[in-house]
Amino acid sequence: MVKKTETEKKYYKLFNQYVPDIGKCDTLGGEIIRAFAKINYRWYNDGDKFWEGYGIETCGSSAFFLAENGFKSHIESMVEIYNDKEYDNKLIDLFNQVINYVEQHSEVFTIKNNQDSVCGFMDEADDKWGIYYNNIDWA
Repeated sequence: MVKKTETEKKYYKLFNQYVPDIGKCDTLGGEIIRAFAKINYRWYNDGDKFWEGYGIETCGSSAFFLAENGFKSHIESMVEIYNDKEYDNKLIDLFNQVINYVEQHSEVFTIKNNQDSVCGFMDEADDKWGIYYNNIDWA
């Protein structure tokens, strides 16, 4: 059994407390955790990068949501990283940033959320990152 780090323990506690089994979260803080979880899940389970190919459809919306809610520079730094190990390291950095942010700004768990990070920004994600996918010469 792999021992969880303190940051991972905090993440799971916050996830279980603020992220529902289905649908968007009631608070902005919960939705930030949910958005990260979607990007993380798609990478570790399917190899999807939010900015390319099918990843735009599966988790691009979540990345766009994070970019719009305080993580823009980090999200932008992950675009066009083709090396899997480097992308993985950037995702770990994002994980730490998300946890640190919600801990330092606990008020995000009192701010009512009305956005769905998983599917509410799909058009914006496609507009932003679809260029990398749509410009491929498939012939």
